[in-house]
Amino acid sequence: IYNHYPQYSDESDIKLQIIDSSYLSVSMLKMNPEHHPVNCVSIDRSTGTVLSPFEALLIGFGETGQEAFRFLYEYASFVAPDGQKTRFACHAIDHDMSRIGGTVRDSMPAITEDELMLYDIELESDDYWKLINDTIGRLNYVVISICDDNTSMLAALELYRKAIQTRGNDLHGFRIYVRCYNGQNFKRMNDMAQKMNDAS
Repeated sequence: IYNHYPQYSDESDIKLQIIDSSYLSVSMLKMNPEHHPVNCVSIDRSTGTVLSPFEALLIGFGETGQEAFRFLYEYASFVAPDGQKTRFACHAIDHDMSRIGGTVRDSMPAITEDELMLYDIELESDDYWKLINDTIGRLNYVVISICDDNTSMLAALELYRKAIQTRGNDLHGFRIYVRCYNGQNFKRMNDMAQKMNDAS
């Protein structure tokens, strides 16, 4: 997905700047330490090690979803008290996974199937809800990046409600991030997110 922003230095000089908006969306998470995975795990501050595993869910595995995975894989590589790497697991779902999954695996040969699990399933399907019910009690980090903003917010709201239902009001270490594709929807989506945050 690309956004084209023409920049005019004078009437005869038109420049076209190509911006990979999927990369920029994830860069916003990288630039703000508040959104880093380390805030979603239990830490032994005396040793600087991590005591709990990290588990993520990516809904939509196009450019933004894949950038989000790279970010999480890098920033959620923690050391346990025994000196070993803590468990990292990421579930990625996409209705087009049967087409893109092979290319994804080929581009990330070092990533094991225990670290990145790919699912070719639709939102709201039986398989989707089975995955959610199996993982919602363990999930730390959710990134929703599907092109329909309304569907994204509905999915976020349903996950939020399911998390409260399963985990009670203790949502420490659980984050949901939604990419807004249409700038006109940003305020409405932000207001809805704020209401969800205030209610927890």
